[in-house]
Amino acid sequence: MSIIGGPHPYAYCIVYRVVVDIAFLLVEASNNDSEENARSSMYAEWRKHSATVRNKLKLSKDYSEWTNKPGIRLEGVPSCPRLQSLINTAWGARLRKGPSQITAIARKDYWVDLNKPVQRLPWRETGGCLYTHAVWYSFEHDCVIDGHDFLKMMGAPAGSTPHTSFSNHLLRDLGGEAYSIPIITAFTYSLYLNPYGPWWRELELLDQPSN
Repeated sequence: MSIIGGPHPYAYCIVYRVVVDIAFLLVEASNNDSEENARSSMYAEWRKHSATVRNKLKLSKDYSEWTNKPGIRLEGVPSCPRLQSLINTAWGARLRKGPSQITAIARKDYWVDLNKPVQRLPWRETGGCLYTHAVWYSFEHDCVIDGHDFLKMMGAPAGSTPHTSFSNHLLRDLGGEAYSIPIITAFTYSLYLNPYGPWWRELELLDQPSN
């Protein structure tokens, strides 16, 4: 029973709702500030590492020779300053080994893993490990290889086409978790040739003349 002349119980509900809403907005604003600070910190971090690596390679901080080349599409590369900076740094590292090389030769069989930070120098002259989260960009083909390419590079038939129900992400997972056919063949062959394998004993018993 409410006291005559006192506030209506519904008023308490309104005050409670207002307090909860204000608290929620304060928490959300705090989280947004934390996320923004984290992004700013990460941005400053990769900028610092990029500047260090470029300094060692004697490249300017604005070096962007590859992405400024006519006809370069960067197919499959997300529109991100960090990734474009990484690609240009990788290209600068490539040209340092032979500045006089023409582009067609310098870009052949040259790769950079966009999933790795610049301080790990993730570029190489041959394709690297196809782990699940690898994002290999090919300078020769000017694109990021997709999940279907993962499977073909792991030994799947060239003419095979994955079922439409398999997403690109799932195909990359399958390729990244798999072993290539040559590796499996070498492993199985070396295991089979083990002279102490029990299967050799079975063959010896089969070769023995029966009484």
